[in-house]
Amino acid sequence: MMRWMLAGLISLFALPGAAQACVCLGPQTEEQKRDFARAIAERAVAVAEVEQIADMDAATMTPERYRVIRLLAGQAPATFHEYRRFASLGEGSVVTTSYSDCDAGPAAGERAVVVLFSPQEIEANPADYAAEERFMTGRGDMLMWSMCEKLFAEQQGGLALILDEARKLGKAAR
Repeated sequence: MMRWMLAGLISLFALPGAAQACVCLGPQTEEQKRDFARAIAERAVAVAEVEQIADMDAATMTPERYRVIRLLAGQAPATFHEYRRFASLGEGSVVTTSYSDCDAGPAAGERAVVVLFSPQEIEANPADYAAEERFMTGRGDMLMWSMCEKLFAEQQGGLALILDEARKLGKAAR
């Protein structure tokens, strides 16, 4: 009985930590919003409406596949695999992590406007990874935005600011 009470208590304290893993403190002032949008646009390869056309295959360590429906800024391939990091634990077990934690991309069959980045952006800075991720192998063509970038774009006027900054940088849709 004591074990069950202890397990319940542990899970009670673990839940808020899991929920807080995706909390973002976004820009507050108009100047901060413009600066944040500019920083996103500078790093972005494209802004596009995408649809997931294939789920991740853990057996082959193949990330989710997406199709570009409409290009809003920059350049992107017609289809791409979301960039993920994989590590095999042996006996068929695989650990995976996505740059866009907390399910920032659309689910299978759904469409969403996303900002896409080059995988080289994070691969060039391995120190940015948590220690447990540094041994993982990266696979995929494009990084999808982080949860904080997604939340910013979904705020009133956020996506328009990103697109405006992309246009100023000469990243018109091609």
